[in-house]
Amino acid sequence: MNTTRRKVIALVAAVFGCAAILGGSLGIAVAGTRDNLPTGAAYIGGPRENMAPAKFAGCLPVASWNSIYVWDAAKQQWLHYINPTKVPAYVNDAKVGGIVTIPKLAGLAILIDTAIVAPFFPDTNAQACP
Repeated sequence: MNTTRRKVIALVAAVFGCAAILGGSLGIAVAGTRDNLPTGAAYIGGPRENMAPAKFAGCLPVASWNSIYVWDAAKQQWLHYINPTKVPAYVNDAKVGGIVTIPKLAGLAILIDTAIVAPFFPDTNAQACP
C-alpha cells in the first residue's frame, strides 16, 4: 500500500472517530436544555437513557411540533414518531418505521410547526415535566 493511500485511510478514520465522539456526546450536551426552538428543523440530543418517544416529547406544547426522527444504523433507515394528535395511531407503528424507543444519547431531528420558547426534554424516564 502506498503512503498516499495510507494517509487517506488514516484521515478518513480520524474524521469518523471525531464524528463518533462528538455524536455520542451530543445527547449529554443538549438533552434537558431549554434553548428556544424556532420553526423548522431542529437537531437535538436524546435522553441519557432509552425512552419512549411519547415520554420524550410529552413536555412540549401539543400543537407546536410535528415529528421526531432518529437514524437506525442497524436497519439503515430513518425512524419516525409523528405527533399522535395529528395522525392515526398506525402511522407510528414499528411495522412502518415508527420509533419504539429513542436510544440513549441518540441524535434526533425534530420538526417544529410553531416556535417553542424554553422547551423541556426529559433526560431520564423518572424526570417529570416542569
